[in-house]
Amino acid sequence: GKAALEDLTVLGKEILFVCDNDNCKHTEQFFFDEIRGRWIACKSFDVLIDLPDDVLCIVAVKKCYHEIKEQLEKKGIKHYISHEVYSRCFHIKELTECYERLRWAESKETMRILLQAGIENNVDYYKTIFRKEQYFAIPEFRMIDSKETLIEAGAFVGDTLEEYIWRRKGCFHKIIAFEPGRRQFEAMSRRMERVMREWAIEEERVNLVCAGVGDQNDILKCMENPESLASTKIMNRSVGCTVTSEIEVKKLDYYCENDRVSFVIADIEGDEGKMLSGMKNIIKRDRPKMAICVYHKPNDIWDIMKRVQDIDDTYKFDMLHHSISSSETVLYCY
Repeated sequence: GKAALEDLTVLGKEILFVCDNDNCKHTEQFFFDEIRGRWIACKSFDVLIDLPDDVLCIVAVKKCYHEIKEQLEKKGIKHYISHEVYSRCFHIKELTECYERLRWAESKETMRILLQAGIENNVDYYKTIFRKEQYFAIPEFRMIDSKETLIEAGAFVGDTLEEYIWRRKGCFHKIIAFEPGRRQFEAMSRRMERVMREWAIEEERVNLVCAGVGDQNDILKCMENPESLASTKIMNRSVGCTVTSEIEVKKLDYYCENDRVSFVIADIEGDEGKMLSGMKNIIKRDRPKMAICVYHKPNDIWDIMKRVQDIDDTYKFDMLHHSISSSETVLYCY
């Protein structure tokens, strides 16, 4: 929902209020519209009964779209559309440019199927483009280099780090891994202790950082779901929420200014664009290859490519999908 609210605000659309089935989210200060200078409330679906006919409902969720659609129709709501479809109607030019810049025919077909799956809300399409070897599917991302320095943003419990070390046969210069979630960071630390022993890796070659990454050094609120390790989210200051913890956010240009970065992996819940804004100097100086997730926000599929291109227009791009659901789409920049 946060991504949809931010996007609709940028598009200049007036948001009357937000609805959610979770009573815990109902508040008069759910999201701050910085353009209009006012808070947007989150309310129960019951208020939709009195909705005027000239108001359009934007469905922000992906995974439960059909359930929400049924709920709206039961309340007599006729005018609704998914945010993914609505937003992309305003970005046909950007989507076309992104498609044309993809190198491989497989990448172009992947993007076409992703758009079709989003328009039809049909998860069966994802099975046709599923690819193994996430973050390492492009030949350029499999090369072993003893001078390579890896940054992983959103390292979770260290599963990708372990795979990276295995694929590199323990041959690399340095790893810098960021993970803001406390429980995830602890699990990653325990895993890396084992992996480093197994591969005889010196401690100074692995730097684990309990922090997020963004466009500036900051301390932000964070929501952690005790029932799911994969649902830790950094919240920006415009979103009202129940704070479960506060975390540090690092700007990579500052934190890694003395490191020559070769490879970047990022899966940070929609903050990939902010990460790129905070590492412009690294990209200009080191031109690292980057595997960046582009599935959290509808506009990520073209916006992340444009952000990279605006910093260094010599990059080449491919896009592959690594799950049988709407998640794990990766843009390979090299």
